[in-house]
Amino acid sequence: MPPDAAAVAADRVWALKAPFHAKTRFDGYPLVATDTEWSVGDGTKVRAPMDALLLVLTGRLVALPRLSGDGATALTERLSVRPARSRQGTQG
Repeated sequence: MPPDAAAVAADRVWALKAPFHAKTRFDGYPLVATDTEWSVGDGTKVRAPMDALLLVLTGRLVALPRLSGDGATALTERLSVRPARSRQGTQG
C-alpha cells in the first residue's frame, strides 16, 4: 500500500467519529508514520509504517507487533483488552 494513499485514508478515519472512534481509542498516544510525513495526537509517541498505522486505526490488531516507540507497549495492551461479555440470561 503506498504510504501517501494510506495517509489520506488515515486522515479520514481520524476525522470520523464512527465507526472507528480513533480519537478516543488513541487518546494519549500520538501516532507517527515512519515512512511518510504523517502524525496525529499527542502524548507518548507510537511509531510505525503508515500501512500498519492505518490497520490499527481501523481495528486490525494484526499490525500491533509493527508498532514501536515509548507508547507502543501500553497502547498494544490497551487495544488488546477485550470487554467482558454480559452474562445476562445465564444461571449460575
